[in-house]
Amino acid sequence: MAQMEKRIAIIGAGISGLLACKYTMEKDFAWPHSVRETFPDHNQVTEYIKSYAMHFNILGRIKFNSKVYQVDFMILCIGKFSELPNIPNFPINKGPEVFDGEVIHSMDYAAMDSNRAAEFTKGKRVTVVGFQKSAVDVAAEVAKRNGPRHPCILLFRKVHWTVPDYIITLTFQNLNRLTEYIVHKPGEGFFLWLLTLMLSPLVSFS
Repeated sequence: MAQMEKRIAIIGAGISGLLACKYTMEKDFAWPHSVRETFPDHNQVTEYIKSYAMHFNILGRIKFNSKVYQVDFMILCIGKFSELPNIPNFPINKGPEVFDGEVIHSMDYAAMDSNRAAEFTKGKRVTVVGFQKSAVDVAAEVAKRNGPRHPCILLFRKVHWTVPDYIITLTFQNLNRLTEYIVHKPGEGFFLWLLTLMLSPLVSFS
């Protein structure tokens, strides 16, 4: 019997949305040879996403401000913090208003083009708060641009250990496969039921 084609709706056109669309078409797309870094910067990632969408002709499948009707299933890729900067609540007179310099969010910095960002941070003492991908990207870019004469400070609460990328790859692949066997599924046989029963204590630590 021939398999019936299904209509799929993907809500969201960010990285997750593009990736979901790509996997529904079962294709692959490698990084360009010009990107040799283990951790590409945001400009390289942006160019990759643009070429990714154009290569798979995804742009033509994106419809903004639309309603979804009559689909077989839907994939939500709207982003947990999409366009919502995560800014902490400061006590009165202990927030950015008491700082003589300018305070911006990484989303505001990312919205600048290269020339505007360079002019904005030129010759300034910059402190980046945080240690996630955006913070490290911004700090590395500013430090490289301003040099040792105007050092960039990376300020974070907890120390994060960095490990070689091949260890991260092996770890996440193994953990992802392992988690498939720690949750009971409908229609599982006796062997999978027993394996899940033995591995279920790991749910508390995952």
